[in-house]
Amino acid sequence: YVGQGGVGAKATVEVEAPARQHRSLHLTRTRKIGAWLVCGLVTACVSVHAALTASQSSLLAEARKSPHGILKLDERKYHELLQGPRDYGVFVQMTGLHPRFRCGACARRKDPFEQVARGWKSTKRRNDLVFATIDANDGMELFRRMGMTYVPVMNYFPPHVDLPEEYDLTLNGYGADDIAEFVSARIGVPF
Repeated sequence: YVGQGGVGAKATVEVEAPARQHRSLHLTRTRKIGAWLVCGLVTACVSVHAALTASQSSLLAEARKSPHGILKLDERKYHELLQGPRDYGVFVQMTGLHPRFRCGACARRKDPFEQVARGWKSTKRRNDLVFATIDANDGMELFRRMGMTYVPVMNYFPPHVDLPEEYDLTLNGYGADDIAEFVSARIGVPF
């Protein structure tokens, strides 16, 4: 180092300049990679949400309009609602309420299920979960294919998952509070 403006100073500046350029280049690359990652994540999220079919969107709208917040299903609607990919969960009650079946247990489960669905309908995250019900009279072939020998059955289908988790009435309880606790534990939202 010879002093200001000397040979050593110039050499020092030349050595530091490439280091600054390297840091600048590294930051530029990092920013570009970060931007691509953010763009990719946003695109993936939009793609999943946009992947809902027109019939699924229609069913979700129908569920929101329902006075109890419960979508009444037949076999066709059941399959459409659960086809993938979907960014919402489904809690479905399979019953035998039609007079042809006279299911007393189903009649006793109807009110607690409706209470929880009504409570969920009033939450900010109501689009994250759909409450639905299908009666054996409206889905006899579906019930047969599933090998169902008793009702009521309640199943929770998490978002993006085809296989349900069965709500065990004996283990989890029969009341509205019991159902709400089960649903809250699965979706991580108290209500």
